[in-house]
Amino acid sequence: MALRSPRSRSALVLAACCFAAALLPPAATAQPLRRPDLALREVARFGFEEQETNPSLVPRNWFRDQDDPGGVRRRGFPSWNEAALVYDAQAARQGVGAVSLPTRGGSTALLLGPGVVPVFPGTDYRVRASVRTRGLTHAAAAVSARFLDASGRPVAGTLVRSAAVRSEREWADLLVDIPGLSEQAAWLQLELLLLQPEQVGGGSGPFHVWQEDHTGLAIFDEVVVTQLPRVELDSPDPVNVFPASLKPSLRAMVRDLAGESLTLVLTARDIDGVVVDRLEKSGLSGTTSLVWQPTLPSMGWYRVDLSILGPSGEVGAAETTLLWLDTAPDSHHESARFGVCLGADELRLPDRVPAVVAHAGGGVVTLPAWDGSLTPADAPARAKALASLVGELMVGWQEVTVSLPLVPDQLSRELRIDSTGIWDVLNQSDSSWKTYAEPYFDELGSRVSKWQIGDQDQGRLFWRPALSAEIATVRTVLSAKMPRPAIVIPGGIDADWASAPPGDDHRAVSFALRVRPDADPEGLRQWAAGWAGSWASQTTPDATLAFEIGPEGAHPPRQSCAALARRVISAWAGLGGGPAADAVDLRVQSPWEVSRDARPRLRPRAELGVWRHLVRRLGGRRPIGEFPVAPGVVCYMLAPVGESEGPGALVLWNEWAPPDRAVLHEFLGDASLQVVDIFGATRPAPTPEGRGRVTLPVTDEPLFIEGVDIELARLLAAVSIDPAFLENNHEDNERAIVITNPWNVGITGRVTVLEPGGFSGDKRDRSWRVSPRTQTFAAGPLQAVRVPITVGFSLGEEASSKEFVLELDVSAGRSYEKVLVRRTVEIGSTTFGLDVGYRVAGEDLLVEARVRNKSAAPLDLGLTGFAPGQPRTTASVSELPAGKQAVRVFTFVGRASALRGQRLVVRAADRETGVSVSRSVIIR
Repeated sequence: MALRSPRSRSALVLAACCFAAALLPPAATAQPLRRPDLALREVARFGFEEQETNPSLVPRNWFRDQDDPGGVRRRGFPSWNEAALVYDAQAARQGVGAVSLPTRGGSTALLLGPGVVPVFPGTDYRVRASVRTRGLTHAAAAVSARFLDASGRPVAGTLVRSAAVRSEREWADLLVDIPGLSEQAAWLQLELLLLQPEQVGGGSGPFHVWQEDHTGLAIFDEVVVTQLPRVELDSPDPVNVFPASLKPSLRAMVRDLAGESLTLVLTARDIDGVVVDRLEKSGLSGTTSLVWQPTLPSMGWYRVDLSILGPSGEVGAAETTLLWLDTAPDSHHESARFGVCLGADELRLPDRVPAVVAHAGGGVVTLPAWDGSLTPADAPARAKALASLVGELMVGWQEVTVSLPLVPDQLSRELRIDSTGIWDVLNQSDSSWKTYAEPYFDELGSRVSKWQIGDQDQGRLFWRPALSAEIATVRTVLSAKMPRPAIVIPGGIDADWASAPPGDDHRAVSFALRVRPDADPEGLRQWAAGWAGSWASQTTPDATLAFEIGPEGAHPPRQSCAALARRVISAWAGLGGGPAADAVDLRVQSPWEVSRDARPRLRPRAELGVWRHLVRRLGGRRPIGEFPVAPGVVCYMLAPVGESEGPGALVLWNEWAPPDRAVLHEFLGDASLQVVDIFGATRPAPTPEGRGRVTLPVTDEPLFIEGVDIELARLLAAVSIDPAFLENNHEDNERAIVITNPWNVGITGRVTVLEPGGFSGDKRDRSWRVSPRTQTFAAGPLQAVRVPITVGFSLGEEASSKEFVLELDVSAGRSYEKVLVRRTVEIGSTTFGLDVGYRVAGEDLLVEARVRNKSAAPLDLGLTGFAPGQPRTTASVSELPAGKQAVRVFTFVGRASALRGQRLVVRAADRETGVSVSRSVIIR
């Protein structure tokens, strides 16, 4: 059989449509009504300018689709609401004709008859309707569309409706796209709607009271139907995730029957929105397919846009995202500590679920069984489909938890229970819920032992007084269908679940605790540490931390990714390396987007790549402490554990340190060091001072440093000055350098204090005295030693943080290179504090000194102000009570301009002890 050309096929479709039209009742044309021929994109336009040709109250070919007691019933659309034509230039958007849909209570509809707007099968269309509302408070306007077959019957599954809007002051455009998914489509049918809230939907449960408008109207004008090109953008991978060894590629397809010359534009952007590659092809028509391999600068997450341009502008578009990252199997043995929580959207694409779960890199997954649309009639089929999916996941070595997140809508109405009342449903005598649940228990009971009752929003379960008894009831129900069921209770980390585990058998209960996108990393670390401590008592159940990532677009992708990484790493650090670390698994909530259109696509979010990388970097490792960099910089040391092998790592980010202070300067070992970002992109660590000596600026985005000599890092991290405070008095301060040996062998070495004092440069600072500057030490296995030093300094030294630089030369079975250790010591007084500020009044400069008494006894203080080129000024504070503060002002009359850019110093001294504190301020 010979293949027909696109032109001949289009002619056949046109002939078929005309033949079908002959079988239908005669219909007048729209104004103007156009067939979708090969030269025009606009299919139909309804301007309602019928004052000269139509004596009827409704537009030609349109019908009032209201409730008919003698015929077809339509609940919520009472017959007294009558749509009608209006001819008024003030009411219409163009011309004088429009159509009005009023309400006197209830909804109103105007339906286009069959056989008016012919269409091509398999072609997409768009409907645009201009609307303006008057006097509506609750009701709103909308437009819907569906395909009809050649005999005028609705094609199942093609009905779509626009958003419902109110627009009282200006015209609004309602848009609805109708994808050509059916080859039976021959006609397009439109409906203009004024909908009361009950017909719009979105109520809050069976007890919701609907409010209605009993006056008001919606005016429609300029209803236009246009033919769209079919535009598709996907990739060979079902979820657009590519391994590092494979160059990403995309498939673009455009099918257009309008006969216009089109231009195709493909644009790839990185996570920051920067264009990294672009492809443009012009002069296209009919059907075009191509494969594009964009040139990407590094691994990571990218967004790709496809735009189709016609003579009058953009006529079609599509977008997708892709991930390019290391998807090789993990080398560690802890995949069961990581996983994903899926939502109902992902189950719309069950064939994609195993792939996305595998790409996430973990070994545990939560799947929802119920959603709002579930009915007893479809429960058996849906249970079988879920069981098939569970089987596929188990073949991929996934441990599955099934959740019953909510009460289906029909059951909610029957039992008069809110959709969130799943615990109420399972704990009542009415067994009607079993027709919904038992198909799932029968299909899954032999393979799934963990059942989550409710979703993470239900933190109020913690406060249910009979929760222990309710858990026992649910376990009894499940035990009839499966051996040894385990109940998972959802909640939030803000409740004290660890101190009050419900039920007698705490190992048959676990918690799924929600971590919100705005959770504070340090607070999360402290919570995890507290949970680990409670779990050690053997009375606290296991837990899952479910990390939410927020809706797409709420924050820039890079910002959202960095925040997720900080939360996960902080929780990991808090759990530590003890037994409790194995009792908590970490899961991410749906790190992908499922498109809401009729051709759903699954698009990976940038957070999926971050999660995949965190599984690889954290799994098989344990946090062994913090590594000091600078105040405000978070840095954890990670060491391999168990069956894992390989070197250690540091992971660090900047929380609040000034950029010039947020820099890592360390010798971290003899190996080649690599810096790895949160997507897995790797580069050599910057070592400008020689191999192993890293100098790395730190930002708020976590970085991993791989190849670290972790024992050396532990040694450096444990070096401290004790106490890390220097009293500003006339006497020297006796302090100690504390060095802790992390090895199982003895160590020897030498420590030198280079700074303060200028011994790391050419210029000596005689205002600082450290004695002795150099000392030797020896420490046994796992032993700490104290190396005493005496520190003195000038009374003019400001109260501030002072950096001490120590040179460490260590031998532990072998010699290490000399390394520098930087530690911060505070200078000040334990009895009083001083803050300095200023303000300008005209040409006068007023310097304010605020002193506060930190001691338990009254203080007498003397204050002195120093300004360049000005005589010193003095003030005093007498008998300042404990815990109180006082302010003294030094006034420099007429000197504001002269002192701009200069540093002014204020010194406060305790008249009894001689302890003094200095602070300065630069006049801007």
